[in-house]
Amino acid sequence: MTKPDLYEISEGLRVSGIDLPSFGAHVPRFTVELWRLLTDGRPISPEQVEKTFSSLGITREVLTQLKAGLEYDGQGNIVGAVGLSLNPASSNRLQINGHTLFTWCAWDALFIPLFLDQTVMVDALTPVTGDSIRIKLTPERVEHYEPESAVVSIVVPTTGAVSKATMAEDIWFAFCNHVHFFSSREAASAWFAGKHYEPLVLSIEEGYELGRLRFEEVLKDAER
Repeated sequence: MTKPDLYEISEGLRVSGIDLPSFGAHVPRFTVELWRLLTDGRPISPEQVEKTFSSLGITREVLTQLKAGLEYDGQGNIVGAVGLSLNPASSNRLQINGHTLFTWCAWDALFIPLFLDQTVMVDALTPVTGDSIRIKLTPERVEHYEPESAVVSIVVPTTGAVSKATMAEDIWFAFCNHVHFFSSREAASAWFAGKHYEPLVLSIEEGYELGRLRFEEVLKDAER
């Protein structure tokens, strides 16, 4: 499995549509605020959303711009946003503030903690074998993970594949369903053998740094 440098991968992801600013000028700040609200372990009510509009000085238009990245419950509360969810959408669990949340894919579990201003514990299961991957992350670094051979798979969707999504399931199909943790590079190779595409396999540290590169501008804006 060949591995381009992280800058090349980041640019490929941007072109595919994994680029929050491209959805709208206020989408990045709104998304980060939703992530932070979800760490309270409760659905985000319409009233909380309205308060967020007011505090950020933005309009309801952002909900339409971010439509494909949002999950709602039956009462109209937001329960998931751009990779972070209260729903068990995957086997990637995050322990935050004493609450268990889930991510849409393995890479989400590596880059979303960059925005949460606290330590996050990741507990994930690998495909098929169910091997456990445990990772301790802070906004500054990867503190620890086991097993030491653990890796994350990344695919670069075709140009515009993500930006054309109209619902969360479209993003899952184009990207998330192919992005997993594995206990080793050999395990990743075995999982993807015979599939019609070849993934990139990164170390846990590389996956974390890729997130910092891809969302560098969003991170700077969130820190203002």
